[in-house]
Amino acid sequence: MNRKLIIAMVIMMTSLGVVAQTFDGIYQIVVENQNGKNLSAGTGSYVYSEELSRSVMLTSFHLVNSVLLDASKIKAKINDGKDMYLSILGYDELNDILVLDSGSLSSSPLLFSNDCTGSLMVAGYSEGSFTAFGTEGMSATKLSEAKRLSVYLNKGFSGAPVLDDNAGICGMVVLSSKQNASSIAVVNSALKRALRESGTEGYSVRELRMLMGVEHVVKTQDELKELMLSKLTNSQIIVRLSSQNISDFIVSDADNLIIEADPNVSKITISNSKKVMLRGLNVKRVIINNSSQIFIADSIFEKLEKPILVKDSSDVLVTGCVFKNTSVGVVLKSSLVDEQGLLSNNIFQSVQSVTSTL
Repeated sequence: MNRKLIIAMVIMMTSLGVVAQTFDGIYQIVVENQNGKNLSAGTGSYVYSEELSRSVMLTSFHLVNSVLLDASKIKAKINDGKDMYLSILGYDELNDILVLDSGSLSSSPLLFSNDCTGSLMVAGYSEGSFTAFGTEGMSATKLSEAKRLSVYLNKGFSGAPVLDDNAGICGMVVLSSKQNASSIAVVNSALKRALRESGTEGYSVRELRMLMGVEHVVKTQDELKELMLSKLTNSQIIVRLSSQNISDFIVSDADNLIIEADPNVSKITISNSKKVMLRGLNVKRVIINNSSQIFIADSIFEKLEKPILVKDSSDVLVTGCVFKNTSVGVVLKSSLVDEQGLLSNNIFQSVQSVTSTL
C-alpha cells in the first residue's frame, strides 16, 4: 500500500474518530531512568538524512531536557512490545531538536518534502496509541523557522512529524497550546541544520548531560568515582555532593569541575587535581593536596578549627568566604597562595589567625 493511500485512510479514520494503529517510520519514543521507569514519552520520525548519508531518528529535545537529571536511556517502542535503545548523535536545544542513532530499524525511512503547501497531517502517539490529525497549512510566526498549526495536540505528540499528502516531512511538532487550540512546529531548514551538525558516533544521556554542563548529584564515593571515569576529556561538569549522613568525599585526579555540597557533607578532599571550583559550601573542612588552580568561593566556615588546609599546591584562590569564630582559618604547607589576597577578599569575624604556614 503506497503512502499517499495510507495518508488518505488515516485522515478518513481520524475524521471518524478511529485511531490508526501503525504507520511506517513513526515510533513512540520513551525516556527512562536508570531503574527502567518511564519519565517522558513522545514521538520520533525515522528519516533519511542526506547530510549524514544514513537514516536517523528525529524527536523533540525537551523529552530529555525536562528530566535530564534522572534520565538514563532513550528507547523506541517497536512492534510486539519490543524496544530498541537509541544513542544520541546531536541536538539543537534552541529549536527543540534531538537527533538519535536509529540502529538497524527495518522500516522504510520518511523523506523530506519539497512542497509543503496545502493541507497537512500530524501523526504521532498519544497515551501509547497511534493517532493522526489533519490540519490546514502552516502559518507564519515571528520566528522564521517556527510555524503554527491550527490543531491542538495531546501529550505524546512532542517530536511528531508534520506530513504532506505523500508522507513527506514538512516539520516537527515542538509545542502545543490547548488555550490557543494550536501547535508550533519547526520546519525542515532547522531539522536539516541539526542533522548537518550531528556526529556519526552515538553517545549516551549521561554524556549529553556532561556536554550541557548540567549538575550531577552523587551520594556515595563510588558514584563520584564512576562519574569521574565517564567524564569527557576537557568538558566541565557541575557535581553536587549529597548524603543523608555526615560523610566525606575525595575528589582525585580530576579537572574542570564545579563542586557544590549539601550541608550534611562533612569534609571534601581535593587531590592531584586542577581547575576545580568549590562554591556555596557549608562544610567542616576542605583539604587541598598536590593540586593547582583551585577556587573556593561564596562559602561559610563557622566554629571550626582549621577549616581549609592547603598542602603542596599552587594557584589556590579563596574569595567571598565568611570565617566565623575560628581560631585558625587557613593552614598552608609548601603551597603558593596569595595570603594578602586571602585577607582582603574574605570576611573574618572573631578569627584569631587567618593563615598559618607550617
